[in-house]
Amino acid sequence: NDGDLAYRLAHPKFEVKKIYEAKVQGLFTQTAADTIEKGVKLEDGAIGKAKVRILKRINNSSIIRLTLTEGRKREVKQLCKICGHPVTKLKRIEFAGISVRGVKFGKWRYLTTDEIEDLKALVDLRD
Repeated sequence: NDGDLAYRLAHPKFEVKKIYEAKVQGLFTQTAADTIEKGVKLEDGAIGKAKVRILKRINNSSIIRLTLTEGRKREVKQLCKICGHPVTKLKRIEFAGISVRGVKFGKWRYLTTDEIEDLKALVDLRD
């Protein structure tokens, strides 16, 4: 319910980290990871990029972790598809240092006072 904070957390200028885990088709390679890290042209003409870590390969699919600071619409799906590895499952596991660990799917929780203060400090917003 804090409009200024929400705006800053969402604005690319503040480079707020968003971490995703994606299951993708095919055996994801370091070459594909390097391509995404260097940046690729997205549907809207912008350059999308992310830090990529290959977590595991299972049969003909892979689990990867991507860290973005911009988070354009469907950016993760676009990045992976452009590299030849369409996303079959995607979840955001962390936003601005706040993890979803312990929160059940479809549920939410209130932020602690310390978390709110940390978020404000992250985007240089002081009371």
